Amino acid sequence: MTLISKAVVIPRRHVIELHDVKVTQPTANEVLIRTAYTSISAGTERMLLDGKMPHPALSFPIVPGYETVGRIVEVGSNVSRSMLDQWVYVGGARCFEGVNPAWGWAEPVYYHRCRPGGTADGL
Repeated sequence: MTLISKAVVIPRRHVIELHDVKVTQPTANEVLIRTAYTSISAGTERMLLDGKMPHPALSFPIVPGYETVGRIVEVGSNVSRSMLDQWVYVGGARCFEGVNPAWGWAEPVYYHRCRPGGTADGL
């Protein structure tokens, strides 16, 4: 199944757009999370919009935002199905094709792919 998500994207300096982006499926040791809440900071995202990449791994086009809370909607084959529907925190993600994450996003239609661990349920 191909999953398409809406994402705020900074494709180049001083430009913000809303894109449909493809979300990759989780691998055996990963989960897919549907975002409920995220933060977009005035510091990091302002630097990104200004073309100042605060980390060498960041490059345009980029999806701003990070520190995401959401629910697990899909689990990889090596992940316990008991994790489905658990509330979790994600400090970053690598799940979009064609755009680079700035560690996460915002909006209920955004998804994250990550490895379980360091998650907190019952938020």
